[in-house]
Amino acid sequence: MGVVFTLLHFSAYTFLMDAFLKWFYGYKNFWDEMLFFWLVNRIENNYDISKLIVEAGDQIRLEDRIKDNKNYLWSILDKLEIVPINPYKIKHISHALNLLWRWKYRKLFKFFGWWEVLDDSRNFPHDWWNIALLYNKTMRKKKFALLGWISTIKKNRTKNLYNFVIPRAKNVICREKVSYHIAKKYNHESVLYEDFSLDILNKFIEAKQTRDTWFAPYILINLTPRSDNPDSIIKIQNFCDDYPKHKKIFFPCDINDDSQYFVELKKHVPEIELYNWTKHSLSETLDLFNNSDGGIWARLHFLYPLKVFKKNYQALAFEEKIEKMLG
Repeated sequence: MGVVFTLLHFSAYTFLMDAFLKWFYGYKNFWDEMLFFWLVNRIENNYDISKLIVEAGDQIRLEDRIKDNKNYLWSILDKLEIVPINPYKIKHISHALNLLWRWKYRKLFKFFGWWEVLDDSRNFPHDWWNIALLYNKTMRKKKFALLGWISTIKKNRTKNLYNFVIPRAKNVICREKVSYHIAKKYNHESVLYEDFSLDILNKFIEAKQTRDTWFAPYILINLTPRSDNPDSIIKIQNFCDDYPKHKKIFFPCDINDDSQYFVELKKHVPEIELYNWTKHSLSETLDLFNNSDGGIWARLHFLYPLKVFKKNYQALAFEEKIEKMLG
């Protein structure tokens, strides 16, 4: 995976500070929520934090998730404050009210990122220009850090975005080599760190938390809106044929997006069962991965733990980030 840096030189300030973590947490996406535990622990270990305010799509859900997985939080638990992304639901003026609500966090040092932090494949302004515009003063004052995957440049506006954002970041933590080399061109404070989920996966392995709660043998299956096509169905059927005596378990990475494909897959794989990870702790779900005999997925987020746990896996599609992380 490349060299791992200790990140101990990452302290942005020598005095205690309140900070703000901005990204997509609390939307019932398993991998986003697992990366959350890595991020808050890394921030605690490498910055002098008095309080870390985390913006969440579902404040109550993320708070409950934290309570259920305290064993994955090192020492930052008492410093966390979860706040909603959209506290105002008043039609027509909610956007203006939300801007005013965010104003009270304008002076805080901010952390942007989780899985991907700058992504050329998204449409404007969601290719990260929205963040650069909304937090323009934060960018200009260089009171932020970037954490995540950085895509290669394919569009002129991306080059302009990178020229504006990356050099101004106090730190850039990249999760694979290509992103690191891109960031390094713009910012000498860029470092390479192995995949952000690896600390959590290793903590699970080292604690020997695996149990015989899953009735082997079984394989795991995932399907997403992007990969819902006849070719993917055939690949899944062929993969299942290689495991005729195994249980087939459908794992919806994103409960909101992926669950609908369980019904679709059941037409082609009648014996398939649904696993609802929102009703299980993080350790229980990692146990599911660790005791499986392999899986076929559309999302990198679920190919990676299978790779770490040394299971057989097959990708339904190869995107830039899948090729970067899995090789």
